[in-house]
Amino acid sequence: MDMEKCRILLQVIEDGSLTRTADKSGYTISGISRMMASMEDEVGFPLLIRSKTGVQPTGECRKLIPVLNQLARTGDLFTQQVNDINGLLTGKITVGTSYDKFYPALAHIIAYFCREYPAVTAVITDGTSSQLSHAVADLNADFCIISRREGKYDWIPLMNNELLAWVPASHPAAAKDSIPVEDFDKGGFIEIYPGMETDNSLMFKKHGITPEIRFTAGGTFAVHALVEAGLGISIVNSLHNDEISSGVKALHLSPREYVEIGIAVPDKDHISPVAKRFRDFASRRLIEAAAEL
Repeated sequence: MDMEKCRILLQVIEDGSLTRTADKSGYTISGISRMMASMEDEVGFPLLIRSKTGVQPTGECRKLIPVLNQLARTGDLFTQQVNDINGLLTGKITVGTSYDKFYPALAHIIAYFCREYPAVTAVITDGTSSQLSHAVADLNADFCIISRREGKYDWIPLMNNELLAWVPASHPAAAKDSIPVEDFDKGGFIEIYPGMETDNSLMFKKHGITPEIRFTAGGTFAVHALVEAGLGISIVNSLHNDEISSGVKALHLSPREYVEIGIAVPDKDHISPVAKRFRDFASRRLIEAAAEL
């Protein structure tokens, strides 16, 4: 199986359009069509469903996507290894973070790295710590700043971060310094990233607590607005504490709860040459940046 054809097929599936893939890849639409037809002849069944609105993978093709991803990555690794031997660093790095506070440092680090290695491209992504840890373990991301999770990847610690409660300034607990974790099964709780594994959900699981969920939100900005409006209480990482207004009070949990934040990277047997170089380049700079947060 031609690995370049695998890469183009995956790009077509992601784009949902031969035209968009042609614009990105430098191939013509007819050239991509011939590639797809050649692959379909090779496997013996259709891979794409074509319509006026675009293309989508057939059911048979969907079953092949994990293997296609492996083949495409193997092709990229081969090219990177050859170029590395020849003294040229090439390839793509996928960098992610669960914490907006790290974006400024990451942006500057990526800018410096790509100036040093102009043949390298970077993709920036985000997600919950659990999502990004799976991405690294599945070799779909190369360098992610997350709260520590169990998984098959190497770990570079950055900092310990406290979980804090956000309560309205008018809340009875606002006059105190802390709030018992047991109180979250009594009052209206504002859940961040509903239905997903988060630092909050893992903390509640540890204590055997099922919070009474009143509202849900997709980010700390929305959580802050809901708390400030007096609609409930929530828990956030203390990295976000400088976002609060006078209408919100931050309290310690009792007992206090901490998470370890660090960098997840593929293990030494699976990391690509460009990802390894970026890991070495970026990790020490991020350790310094984390110390200032």
